[in-house]
Amino acid sequence: MDYRVRQRFMCLLEFLYWASLCSNSYLSQFLRETGMSGVAVGSAMAAIAFVGMAAPPVFGIISDKIGSSRRVFILCWFVTAAAWLWVPLTGSTMLGGLSLAVIVMVGGSAFRLSAASILDSWMLQIQDADGRVKYATARRYGSLGYAVAAVCSGLFLVPNLGTASVFFLVPICALPVYFICRKVGDAQPTAPLMEHAVREVKRNKLGLGKLFHNYYLMTFFVCALFTYLPQYSNGTYLPYLFTEVMGDPSVIGTFTGIRAFMEVPGMLLAAVLCRRMKLRTITLAVFAYYGIEQLIYASAYSGTVLITMMLTSGVAYGFYLFAIVRYVYSLAPKNLSATAMTANAAIMAMSGIGGNFLGGVMADTVGIRSFYVLMGVLILVATAVYLGTLVLGKRLGIPSPDEQ
Repeated sequence: MDYRVRQRFMCLLEFLYWASLCSNSYLSQFLRETGMSGVAVGSAMAAIAFVGMAAPPVFGIISDKIGSSRRVFILCWFVTAAAWLWVPLTGSTMLGGLSLAVIVMVGGSAFRLSAASILDSWMLQIQDADGRVKYATARRYGSLGYAVAAVCSGLFLVPNLGTASVFFLVPICALPVYFICRKVGDAQPTAPLMEHAVREVKRNKLGLGKLFHNYYLMTFFVCALFTYLPQYSNGTYLPYLFTEVMGDPSVIGTFTGIRAFMEVPGMLLAAVLCRRMKLRTITLAVFAYYGIEQLIYASAYSGTVLITMMLTSGVAYGFYLFAIVRYVYSLAPKNLSATAMTANAAIMAMSGIGGNFLGGVMADTVGIRSFYVLMGVLILVATAVYLGTLVLGKRLGIPSPDEQ
């Protein structure tokens, strides 16, 4: 297939995939509408984060073992579509005081959260195999798709059909995404990449030890437990803040869409800066921004401030998508790229477990603003610690894989 045709299919795949998942912005709102308390919502989101921690590495290992991230992505995608079809249909069904939708949502998220990291790994593998195909170009269309769907759902779908309606977008897009996946196909590594992978497998059957002995990757993961706090927690608790400041939690979907629009210029700017700066430098800057962002949220009492922060947060997440994802990918051995990417997703989910539990308790006791103060402090401290580990690694003479 001509690389330009493949690039177009990749862009279309990312657009449809992320557009269908705009329901991610409404998970906590949907659960609150079932009558769940703040602690219960936080516990449910923590359970989702737990399966998001446990499942992705398993699917990553399977992807590396069978040599096809595409097949594993398709499996995860169809299970997600089936689960998201049942979430709105089971919202009013109670089992022991718990909505059946929570159980379906948690189970389906094991596949939903795995699919996202597997998709990133698959796209990066294709880019490695053919440098003319660009992951960042395709991912920008993903942000655009999410933005369009989130804004449309916030302005038209949710006000007219209710929050539950957005969950039907995934099953609607299930077959189109599948057929596009078939068109994109698997990555076809060049001969040098294949030879390197064979050497790695001979040295270590799955090569998992290479990850655990990777100083820079492991120190990144440890610090990311704290710097990733907003990735899950903001999705859960920003509706609380929007309700307090603006009086209407439903606007979160529209502003999330606007935030997604800003990811595109963020990725474009990151691409320019990556030519002049190291990925680790950009990573540190993004983490520091997230720490400051949480402190601003804690002191925000006007809609203007919240909207401004959503815009800047979109740019920062664009940097995350372009630079930090590539940074994690660059630190891992090529034959373990899917495992490393899904491990990164698992770390993010593990961060979400603590963040959602803690946020639920603090929202019902001392208030949500105290939670944002705590998040900001933890992120800034973790960023400083990670900077220290980079300096220490350099002084110890430990080579960094992203510079080799």
